[in-house]
Amino acid sequence: MGSILYGHLNNSILLDASLIAAAFAGVSEQELQSALQAYRTFCLANLDTLMDEVAAEADQLRLYVGDTLDRKLLKQGAFYLDRGRRRSAARAHEA
Repeated sequence: MGSILYGHLNNSILLDASLIAAAFAGVSEQELQSALQAYRTFCLANLDTLMDEVAAEADQLRLYVGDTLDRKLLKQGAFYLDRGRRRSAARAHEA
């Protein structure tokens, strides 16, 4: 899936492999909060497009958890995917 979200995050400090490996050491709290706010703003501004991307490939969704399985991350992913599915269903019902 060529996602606009990945395109956005690819240019963000949030996906910088060296910063992730260093647990964002050296990144100020303000800079990190700014990156997270930009991510949130981008998602909200592009919500319809993001939902269309998810709906178009709903049977191909995958959650990548990295090298180690983190049950908390897996549960969060399932929650967000289910929440998105429910929003899509509600929108389809409204139309």
